[in-house]
Amino acid sequence: MNKQPHPPLEWLSGGDMGQLVCEKDWSDSPLGPVESWPQSLRTVVGILLNSRYPMFVFWGREYIKIYNDSYRPILGEKHPWALGQPGERVWSEIWPTIGPMVEQVMQQGEATWSDDLLLFMQRYGYTEEVYFTFSYSPVHDASGQVAGVFCACTETTSKILGNRRLKTLHDLAAAPTKAHSLLDVARLSVDLLADNAADIPFALLYECAAQYENTAIEARLIASSGLNTNDAPDVAPDVLSEESAWPLSEVVSSQQPVLLENLQEHFGNVPAGPWPEGPVSALVMPVMPDQQVGVSHVLILGVSARRAFDEDYRSFFGLVSGQFASSFAQVQAAESARLRAEKLAALDHAKTVFFQNVSHEFRTPLTLMLGPVQDLLQTDLPEAERQSLILVWRAGQRLRKLVNSLLEFSRIEQSRAQMNLQPTDLCTFTKDLASTFRSLIERAGLRYTVECQPDITGVMVDRSMWEKIVLNLLSNAFKFTLNGDIHLRLSASDDTVTLEVQDTGIGISEQDAVQLFERFYRVENAGGRSEEGSGIGLAMVRELIKLHNGDIHVTSTPGKGSTFTVTLPRHTKPDAMPASEAQPPETHVTEAFMLEAESWLLNDVVPTTTQTPTLTPDQTTPRAHVLIADDNTDMRQYLTRLLTPYYQISNATNGQEALEFIRTQRPDLLLSDVMMPALDGLELLTVIRNDPELRTLPVILLSARAGEEARVEGLNAGADAYLIKPFAAQELIARVSATLELSALRQESLRIERAAREHVEQARQQLELRVQERTREVRALASQLTLTEQLERHRLARVLHDELQQQLYAVQFALHSLKPVVADEHQGKVSEAYTFLMEGIRMIRQIMTDLSPAVLEEDNFSSILRWIAVSKHQKHGLEVAVDAPEELKIEKKAMRALLFYLIRELLLNVVKHAGIKQATVRLHQNATSLNIMVIDEGQGFNVDDVSTKANASGLGLSGAQDRLKLFGGQLVLNSQPGHGTRVTITVPNGSLNYD
Repeated sequence: MNKQPHPPLEWLSGGDMGQLVCEKDWSDSPLGPVESWPQSLRTVVGILLNSRYPMFVFWGREYIKIYNDSYRPILGEKHPWALGQPGERVWSEIWPTIGPMVEQVMQQGEATWSDDLLLFMQRYGYTEEVYFTFSYSPVHDASGQVAGVFCACTETTSKILGNRRLKTLHDLAAAPTKAHSLLDVARLSVDLLADNAADIPFALLYECAAQYENTAIEARLIASSGLNTNDAPDVAPDVLSEESAWPLSEVVSSQQPVLLENLQEHFGNVPAGPWPEGPVSALVMPVMPDQQVGVSHVLILGVSARRAFDEDYRSFFGLVSGQFASSFAQVQAAESARLRAEKLAALDHAKTVFFQNVSHEFRTPLTLMLGPVQDLLQTDLPEAERQSLILVWRAGQRLRKLVNSLLEFSRIEQSRAQMNLQPTDLCTFTKDLASTFRSLIERAGLRYTVECQPDITGVMVDRSMWEKIVLNLLSNAFKFTLNGDIHLRLSASDDTVTLEVQDTGIGISEQDAVQLFERFYRVENAGGRSEEGSGIGLAMVRELIKLHNGDIHVTSTPGKGSTFTVTLPRHTKPDAMPASEAQPPETHVTEAFMLEAESWLLNDVVPTTTQTPTLTPDQTTPRAHVLIADDNTDMRQYLTRLLTPYYQISNATNGQEALEFIRTQRPDLLLSDVMMPALDGLELLTVIRNDPELRTLPVILLSARAGEEARVEGLNAGADAYLIKPFAAQELIARVSATLELSALRQESLRIERAAREHVEQARQQLELRVQERTREVRALASQLTLTEQLERHRLARVLHDELQQQLYAVQFALHSLKPVVADEHQGKVSEAYTFLMEGIRMIRQIMTDLSPAVLEEDNFSSILRWIAVSKHQKHGLEVAVDAPEELKIEKKAMRALLFYLIRELLLNVVKHAGIKQATVRLHQNATSLNIMVIDEGQGFNVDDVSTKANASGLGLSGAQDRLKLFGGQLVLNSQPGHGTRVTITVPNGSLNYD
């Protein structure tokens, strides 16, 4: 006779474990058959089986174990054997720890709590280090006695290990700050690993070096922790090969870690770590501070015998190796920085020597150039030739000034400058120097004042050096002062002499002021009269002042001006030289400064346009218009003379003026220098290329910056061409001509492209309009089909409902007829079959009723709304307030069905998403339309995030809108997060009833 299965037990539902508990034969268990279990055991088992938190119960004095699905991973390989086994047998390895706790709960009836308790479980065939947070709670039976222990637990092993390993990595990251050499940081880092012996029982660090003579790899053990290398043979071989105990050669060559298992076979027992068992495996990893250089060290880390070497464990070892590499890289970078600083100092010295030598070499050819040019200028020459020679002579004078400055600066750098201190009437001498700038400053429209205290005589200075100090400061003030005034003040006290040069110029930012006196430092885009300059003027002034044991500093406010203050000690010899014998300034030095400053003044002109010559009969088209932008007057004049025979020329002195000119009178081509004040050439080019109205303007850049890098930078910025100074005249003319021709071809191509694009856009728009029209037709047809389908479904549901009613009557009659002829012993089965059959038919009839309730046959839509309200309350507990007149007729059955299903679906959305159990339906009819509102005060939502796809019932908002449009109606959705939802349905009165 087959054993009858247990009848279903509702309290045993709950995942796979519920099925296992139900299927297990408990008759041989101390708990007995499931049907005989006490209610307290049933209750606690029902709770834990239906919980997603790891739970189990020890029941009875044998502590029989029953657990849920979430607890199964904690058991490991002990599942499913552990189900129904005594607790002491399941956890024999940890029972000495947890057994007393369980006994205490059983005896005293008081709950316990353990937080991150360390346990050593055997879940996967080895003793495993794990941590748990759990509580033991008493479970009382009907008599009030403690019958079992209930436990809710969570494994916190990953948290404990994560925190422990994170601390190790944090300590390793701080190691480079406590060491100064590579060896120091290596040993310190290995020592730090000993603080985490649970994860790293031992560590060995080898320094590796390749021997290029014989391809062997030499390694040296430089640090270790966790084990005594004297007691572990073969752990530190001097010469490594493929046969070595540690696979160092393999790691160095492959640059990949290698896991060495079964350490006992190589070294015997390895005494390391906090556990009785020694590590049985170790990971040998490469350490590569520099990926290009390769492996410099090999790190060997022991693996704990009480943790599986899983992906997290391996990843932690990888991070440790990476931190070693990072620490080594930081120490090596610091050492490299020190060596680099020494090399830079040596290079700086070499550069100074080079400047000195090249300055000497330049002076001879300059002398040979300037002498003949000056002689020729004293003869009668045609005006064109004279202007060309003047241009050469001015450029030569500027070059000579630069060469002299470089030569003198190199002498100062090498402490070879010879000072000739003389007692000087500093007031008279400074006034004479300052007077040379008066006419030039006043021509620029600036106010110029000079104040000198009259009794500053007999001051010991080097006059040539003082001349360069004063002229540099004045020329600097003039260069960067476009309006306002310049003020020179010389004063003295008993101990010091103070020179102040104050201006109302563009000023200097605080960041630039810090570096202003550094050699070759130049303020980019300062906005003065010129961007030209070597960057050594103020640096040389500071060095000249230092030679006098003086000091210089600057105070400045951007946009308001600057004040340079020079302070010298007042060493005087009043009787050594009368004031009248003071020597005048050196003429050639003053002349060089004046020539350079005068060129800046000539730059202060507005953009000009050359007159277009009258076209000769063979000139059938107007000449192209070229704008030249350059802050150097001589260069503008030279370019203008070259291009005037071929093009109409305009001039601008800086990038800002050029941009304003382009926006008012767009030229055909821009020929621009790169280094200019206000707006340099690259910045001007960027503005042009980013302006939709100007981006097609051809631009040629001119620059003294040679080299492929500078050319690529200019072309990448959008220049059509990049010419490096000096350039040949014919090359410039050819480049301008070619660029203009390419621009003309490009403009024609753009015109054709625009015309084609407009044609394509028109065609696309027409096609899009046709697609939209067809889409509307298809949507209307789909809505009509859906509405027809809905009506047919309603009809079929009613037919099926009526048919089922007939079948129900027939079954009732048949079963009633069978009762007299059925034996008494079978009456129970017949009655049970009758009950099941009748219930099934009723359920199907109820579904049919829900699909097409009889209330839809009524034409009073107010009654339909109230039926919906009652139905939603019965099924979902939703309280629906109906605000509608007693009677409102809708004769069209299709319209009644559409509104019925739509309102019911909207109320179902309130149940699912609003988070409340109240809603309101308002029905109002005016002279033109029927208005229905479904309102809730729930959580609301962002309307923009709502999907218009069909929902689960097939009546989505998009489909409802389309079907409403068939009747001339519409649906409007309003909702805000936290402020509820309102859906308004509007249908014209003409669509409600038949004509």
